[in-house]
Amino acid sequence: MQSGRGRRRRLVAGGIAAVATVAVLTGAAFVGVRAGETAAASAELAAARTSLAAALDGLDADLATAGETAEDGRALHAESAGRTLDEATREALATELASLETATASADAEAGTARTTLDGEGAGGDADASGAAVAADASDASGAAPAAATAGLALPLADLPGLLIADPATLRLAADRLGAASDAVDDVSEALRDRIADTASAADAVRAAIGERDAWLAGIRANAYHETVWAAGWTPELDECRGSVDLTGAYGVPTIAEHWSCTGKDFPRDAGTYVVLDGLDAGTYRVDGVAAVLDQDRHTTADLPRGHDLLYQTCLGGDSSTMALVALTRVD
Repeated sequence: MQSGRGRRRRLVAGGIAAVATVAVLTGAAFVGVRAGETAAASAELAAARTSLAAALDGLDADLATAGETAEDGRALHAESAGRTLDEATREALATELASLETATASADAEAGTARTTLDGEGAGGDADASGAAVAADASDASGAAPAAATAGLALPLADLPGLLIADPATLRLAADRLGAASDAVDDVSEALRDRIADTASAADAVRAAIGERDAWLAGIRANAYHETVWAAGWTPELDECRGSVDLTGAYGVPTIAEHWSCTGKDFPRDAGTYVVLDGLDAGTYRVDGVAAVLDQDRHTTADLPRGHDLLYQTCLGGDSSTMALVALTRVD
């Protein structure tokens, strides 16, 4: 018969073994739960990285399109000078180009910030992922620790922190930062695409305005008075009566002239009519009326009207005391 002291020792030993067993089982369950949480958080982080990388790829494509749109728009703005009936569409295009430039700068800056976030979270995330793998190895699909991890205290409780390298909360915070960066990139991408579309629409409006002016100009030319400026010179060329003569070299003011008896009498003098010149000074001009009537015997070139694109001179009725200077404004 065993003594009471012997029985007490066995009871104490049994109690210690029971506590140890409970501790091992409790620790194993904790490892399993933690590993599952870590694996889920790691998956969230990986998805967030993928999402941000895709958003950046989309933004890069939008930035490339924005650059091409801006380049085309600037070229069109320059080429369209003087080729529209008014400046409204060109001014609208200039405004949209400025807005596109601002949006592009904002998007470029946001892309840089997002890449820094992606690189930073990526560097830390790799270590977290390896920790998640260690933790995941300590549990099966059900979340319970495998027997090899617990039998006979093969992995003492003191070693459990080694299985928990990746903190799920830390991983989720990183995923949240990546998600916020992805949202910001999506926002600037959308804003940039809006500016691209608005700039493209403004460019289309300018092209349409050019087409409208071209159609208007074609109609004007079809019904305008036509005159040929056949030479630059002075009296001998005027006397040949072959058309108008450019006198700019002699006058110092852009001027063409023709004798009344040639076809000077036919040249339009009423404001608002149009003439088409061929040869020298070729182009389409609007008649702005008679700017001055000078007397050849009393006036000099100092009295010639200034500030006009071109003057047309002819002596009214063939009388040199009534030299009419018709003001012309070029429209093409």
